[in-house]
Amino acid sequence: HLLLHHKGDLVQAILVAVLGCSGQKLEYMSKSTMAIGCHPMKKVEYFMRLTILTRGPDDFGVVLNLEEQHRTKQWIYKVTVSDDDLVRLSDNRIDKENLVEFAINFLLKRESPAEIMTSFTIMTIADYFLEFIDAARQWVDDNAA
Repeated sequence: HLLLHHKGDLVQAILVAVLGCSGQKLEYMSKSTMAIGCHPMKKVEYFMRLTILTRGPDDFGVVLNLEEQHRTKQWIYKVTVSDDDLVRLSDNRIDKENLVEFAINFLLKRESPAEIMTSFTIMTIADYFLEFIDAARQWVDDNAA
């Protein structure tokens, strides 16, 4: 499945950038939740879980948990995606939930979880990363059914 393969590539970049890992184990627990295990040479296990929660037609909660052994760090974000944003980024070819997941993964490739704003509209990302719109459109082209 192409969508899974593409997410795996993003996740590998996140694991290397955030955790300093070169290996990965990727498991999708549901459509909107994923768990990642990283097992570097020092035999310390890391797990990252990204959960997307639909709070309204345009509002999504994102919970990012990073677990290292028995310690957990958690970040919570609120992302807004209007119908106009969905058309601009995907021509309505993908749902808002998947677009939010792409956006968070896009940000995690460029920033640490603590550097991401806690509440933002999806188009705000383009104000900081000019390549976001093109990257989102390309991702949709590669992953839309």
